[in-house]
Amino acid sequence: MWTADITDIPTDEGWLYLAAVEDLYSRKIVGWSMSDRIDSRLVVAALEVAIQRELPGEGVVAHSDRGVQYAREHYAGSLAETCRHVLHEPERKLMGQRADGFFSPP
Repeated sequence: MWTADITDIPTDEGWLYLAAVEDLYSRKIVGWSMSDRIDSRLVVAALEVAIQRELPGEGVVAHSDRGVQYAREHYAGSLAETCRHVLHEPERKLMGQRADGFFSPP
């Protein structure tokens, strides 16, 4: 099961956005992407890195928040090729709590 999130990083030149994909079993970051734009290309690039690095089996479950970047057809189409992005309500709440703390300090 993978979870995905985005964080923003202030720099001297403006904001930098980091999208990451975490494997919840191994707790490692399996995909990431950075950009000065927060759009679906950012999250698709992170997903593509994760898929290329991990070569997941068919049916890996991917969870993200309901941000507009993850709701776009661009992301959904990329996801549909490899992953399953469907969670029932109790799982959604549990995964949402995990993903909400993805970039939060301990």
